[in-house]
Amino acid sequence: MKTLEGKLAGEVAAPPSQFRTDDFDVFNSSRDPAGAAGAAGGVAPGMPGGPGAPAGSAGSSTRPGVGSGSIPGRGGVTPMPGTSGENPMAEQEVPEHCLVRLIDVTVKPGRRYEYRLAIRMANPNFGRKDVLSTTYAKDEELVSDWSTVPIKVQVDPELHYYAVDEVDSNARYDGLNARVRVNPAKQVVLQAHRWLESIPLREGDRNAVPIGEWVVAERMPVFRGEYIGRKERVNVPYWRFTRESFVLATDPNPRIKTPGIPVDFGYSETNLNPPEAIMVDFEPGKASYSRIVKRTEEKVETRPVTDSSAVEVLYMTPDGRLLARNGAEDTKDPLRKARLGEVRKRVRDLKEQKKAAGAATPFGT
Repeated sequence: MKTLEGKLAGEVAAPPSQFRTDDFDVFNSSRDPAGAAGAAGGVAPGMPGGPGAPAGSAGSSTRPGVGSGSIPGRGGVTPMPGTSGENPMAEQEVPEHCLVRLIDVTVKPGRRYEYRLAIRMANPNFGRKDVLSTTYAKDEELVSDWSTVPIKVQVDPELHYYAVDEVDSNARYDGLNARVRVNPAKQVVLQAHRWLESIPLREGDRNAVPIGEWVVAERMPVFRGEYIGRKERVNVPYWRFTRESFVLATDPNPRIKTPGIPVDFGYSETNLNPPEAIMVDFEPGKASYSRIVKRTEEKVETRPVTDSSAVEVLYMTPDGRLLARNGAEDTKDPLRKARLGEVRKRVRDLKEQKKAAGAATPFGT
């Protein structure tokens, strides 16, 4: 980048438009349109898609450094007289590196992947006679060696735990598990967010209904040494084809009065016998001790003092990582608050919609 800094537009070889970083589109496989080959302008003669290109030379990528008004050759690019640019006699700078994007749309959250990469590109000199060596025009495609170091990628799970108790921040909280009793000395309350792709509406049902939304377990009490992942009943919107509208899923068992359906908020959603996140330790945030206010030879007078601090949580993920959560930071986390607000609004709107539909009559509302 330092080499290219300060260069004029006509002095820098530009890649085709589909390989630029500002407007990259994974679903656009079209070739570089005419006049969109970069600051150098157009497509060089003899290149794929350009005037004078040999039959069968169209390709999705070209050798870096070949732009309009240039003649490809060994050791660089020589500008052609009379071409556009601020300085037609200036020698073009060929970047030493070019950006290569690897896109895998089949990845799954929470898994690790390793890739080895090789580059195959169209040979812009294929079939040409005006090259320094005939070997440059022999191969239709140029293929690199495989990368010696594997490319390792960790896809984060679409599951997040937060050290947040909604009851502490809202005394009037009336959400799910609002009345669950918690022993602060032995339990800590977590909030879990999960992206739900699909779920069966009935226990044991093989047919899963597509969801495609975030769901939130707002209060999950967890003991030290206990597995965090579990099934919690939450409100889940889904598309009901018979009504042609979104509704909240309900349990088919009439004896169950708790709203919502059970959703797994753990790493074991698609595995019958997996490792699970485990609660290692936590600090409840509230502590009390006895302060000495008076001391005599006969006795010592004390007074209880209570102090408050942020809840701190330490848990281990299935891949062996120790993660720490801080209640103060999690409480004001903008992404958590925005996601929770959207989920609550979504559920509230569907409940109001149901009430409005229930109030309807054959003669209108």
